[in-house]
Amino acid sequence: MTKVFISYAHTDEVYRKELEKHLSVLKRNGYIDTWADREIIPGENWGNQISRELEEAKIILLLISSDFLASNYCYDIEMNRAIERHKKHEAIVIPIILRFCDWSNTPFAVIQVLPIDAKPVKDWSDQDQAFLNIVEGIKVLLNSLQKGQNSNSTFGTILNPQIGLSDIRGKLLSAESYREIKEVKFLFTQYKKNHAPSFEIDELEQLINKSLFYEESVSARQAAPPMPTESMGNKRMMYSPFSMIRLVIIIVILIFLIIFIFRLLR
Repeated sequence: MTKVFISYAHTDEVYRKELEKHLSVLKRNGYIDTWADREIIPGENWGNQISRELEEAKIILLLISSDFLASNYCYDIEMNRAIERHKKHEAIVIPIILRFCDWSNTPFAVIQVLPIDAKPVKDWSDQDQAFLNIVEGIKVLLNSLQKGQNSNSTFGTILNPQIGLSDIRGKLLSAESYREIKEVKFLFTQYKKNHAPSFEIDELEQLINKSLFYEESVSARQAAPPMPTESMGNKRMMYSPFSMIRLVIIIVILIFLIIFIFRLLR
């Protein structure tokens, strides 16, 4: 089980609670164990307990907002210590952008953030999608951690995995579901932010986007209601090529009959 420390400003309590709800399945299945300062037991030294939990955590989530950046405790103590552990490969820091704020010159600005494209949770029309995107990103990290443990890798090598374009391309080719392609997209976005633009990167991005578009199109077709074939059957018969030819022949015959009768009457 991976211990997850959540650092946040109390003004953002509602976001922290919502995030924990979306992480509940990972917690129930024993993948993670989250901790936030609301779990401090009355009578305990809160400073010591926060420090202890922060030191034991393997993943540290920073819930970023203007209030977080303005908080001396969140920024100067929790965030700075988290970054120190991150640099030493002792833990992984994941900044989660809750609200618009200027975090471009912060120590965590060089770290891959969530949700995707650093779009703040508050700016999503459906915030459940934002939290789902965050959970998917955390799951990708947990999968990397699990694979690293199975291959006896150190925690430091997991922190900065040397994932190449060939690895990402291979994951894309072996992806069997829309969710797996989304995970590939997340890995690619992480890779792209740390590498200079190139033809290979652009080519792979186009391939990933085409794969996502294809899967979305298939899902849309499967969700669409079936065409009313029975009710449309007569219309198809009416406008088939054979029917059109037959109709033209009938019209020509009628014209000749009208001309013939008109001449007889004269």
